Amino acid sequence: MPCRNRLMGMMLCCLAVTMLLAGPRAYGAEGDGITVQVGTSVANPGCTVEVPIELYESTFAPTTMILWIGYDPAQLTPEEDYYEIVVRDAQGDPVEDSLGNVVTERSGVRADFSLADTGKTMTTAYHPEAGAIAMSILGLGATQAAIPDGPLVTVAFRMNAAVSPGATATILGHDSENPVIVEEAERRSSASDAEGAITVTMRDGGVNAGCPAPDLPTNLTASQGGTDGVLLTWDAVNVSNVTYRVYRADSADLGSALPLGEEWTSDTAFLDITAEQGDMVGPDACNGGSALAGSIYHYWVASRSPFRCEQPPAGDSVTGYRGGGKALTAVSASSLRGQATVAVLLALLLGAPAWFRRTKRSS
Repeated sequence: MPCRNRLMGMMLCCLAVTMLLAGPRAYGAEGDGITVQVGTSVANPGCTVEVPIELYESTFAPTTMILWIGYDPAQLTPEEDYYEIVVRDAQGDPVEDSLGNVVTERSGVRADFSLADTGKTMTTAYHPEAGAIAMSILGLGATQAAIPDGPLVTVAFRMNAAVSPGATATILGHDSENPVIVEEAERRSSASDAEGAITVTMRDGGVNAGCPAPDLPTNLTASQGGTDGVLLTWDAVNVSNVTYRVYRADSADLGSALPLGEEWTSDTAFLDITAEQGDMVGPDACNGGSALAGSIYHYWVASRSPFRCEQPPAGDSVTGYRGGGKALTAVSASSLRGQATVAVLLALLLGAPAWFRRTKRSS
């Protein structure tokens, strides 16, 4: 966390210098720049909720942006490990490590795919003491592509269980009219392009407490030994427009399970390509066998209503594993005894006296 905070501080400092140097060219008055809208969502107390943030209206096209989002820690807690983001290369393909496993990173903020298309990177810093999150959207390379209108990022919060149903947890957008104090300094959302600073107006959003959640899907299954990943399938909930999300853990402890993928899906199947490839053990390694215990995963699935109200995963898990690792041959006890007998006889023969070996040859 300190490293991320220092990095964010450096980025903020650099952007501040840019805006200072471009002061005379800064664009317009309030409202004559860009407007960023913090979205509204609903959630039951104690549940996770996702809040969208979008570039709602823009007179100019920013290439760099820093967003400061405020929340009440008594009502909301950021879910810093909510999204599993697949690391991709310049061509958009998943990056794999030396063992062939897909590389991922976890975050409480998911950047919209349009940002990746324009070569933007996301850096997030949390300031729980001030109830604020800073998100930096920066350009890569010499071509500073504009940030497109529409969805920017989605932020995951957990609505605290003590929040009363019917209450609203406000999520603030901090701009020049409403800065937040972090580390004894005023912080506000900002943006710029090649010509200089752009005025940012933030519209607040929030989370309403209390909504009917759909049932959980049934008949969840997980594949055993597929080399492409672990395939999860389930039966759909009998309600229109319900979406789903798979959770995974290394044990049957649901409390340690984390959601997979970057967003909810309306499909009733999900391929877990981030499962590590398990070594295969069997009487004949070429014919495969059972995965080693270390590569067996436990899965659950959650559901969410069209109004973004989540039914958390519950109940017993199903287990699955991915093949494609090393092929190991399992040796039975009787086979080991036979091999040991041969080894003992060979050792006796090689260590026998020379006269005994001559006698055996002469006879």
